[in-house]
Amino acid sequence: MSNGEYHSSGNYLRKEFERVVHELKQVLEIGKTEKLQNIIDALKSNDIIFASEPHELLNQINRYLPNLLGILNSSMNDEAKVLKVKELLTNVNDLIQNKKFDFPEMKTILIKVEFYRNILFNPSSHSDEEIEVYRKECLSSIEILEELNGILNDLR
Repeated sequence: MSNGEYHSSGNYLRKEFERVVHELKQVLEIGKTEKLQNIIDALKSNDIIFASEPHELLNQINRYLPNLLGILNSSMNDEAKVLKVKELLTNVNDLIQNKKFDFPEMKTILIKVEFYRNILFNPSSHSDEEIEVYRKECLSSIEILEELNGILNDLR
């Protein structure tokens, strides 16, 4: 492969990465995000719960809120209220655990892809053809993008 072909490969790999990330955003219903980096950060976050049918999960959680308010406003003693609230929160947590996706491998893959994005995808897209692009990085980034595509296909 010539330097120009590696240059083009980096550009194609960048476009494929962006496509996969945007599809993940749609499948996981992350919501509208303007910047690619915001989507990537959301996918890597430990603070966000990704769930199958997230709107349905939120609807089910919302059904517990009147119960919570009822418990708090009831004439029960404080100890009974605490027990009831704990029971309700356990039920909500169980609901979340049954619906959520866990992606430890996706977070690892995204960290690797970001590395390649910085050293290969963006430079080969925005620099001149004289830039040195490495064959090993091209091949490694292809493998990582295939793994990310595999996760996307599993989610569909």
